[in-house]
Amino acid sequence: MQKSYQYFSDQLQSIRSGFINVGLIDTIKVPYQGQKVPISQIGFSIPKNNQICITPHDPFILGAITDALKAAGFNAYPFSKTSVVVSCPKPSTDQIDKVIVQIKKLAEDARISIRSVRKRMRQQSKEFDKSLQVLTDQFIEKVDLLMEKKIGMI
Repeated sequence: MQKSYQYFSDQLQSIRSGFINVGLIDTIKVPYQGQKVPISQIGFSIPKNNQICITPHDPFILGAITDALKAAGFNAYPFSKTSVVVSCPKPSTDQIDKVIVQIKKLAEDARISIRSVRKRMRQQSKEFDKSLQVLTDQFIEKVDLLMEKKIGMI
């Protein structure tokens, strides 16, 4: 149950709310020395106003970073010989509605996962049925609170 909640929490970090968060791009993988490496491991990311500035450790991979970000749907461009900038304009009303729908879907997936853990535990042992239901209710409440908090930030 804790893993389901943690997975939901991790997914919410990559969804943009009212402010810029470098978690938005940290999971994007860039080809580097024959491997695909997350941006968070090949450079520094700093949020500035409505932009994220990425300064890689190796300035020769600026093109690869820019290409990977563009392939992921971001508006990225080389800013100087040592950094890439990702422009993140404020979301429109339609985009906000889509994000809210996505957050609610992720929350429902987390609830389903928590309930399936409860079901598997019940099949193994019937003696902890009441305490198992209390634990399930607590985790579902945590998911609901986190969902409402994220929606409130948008």
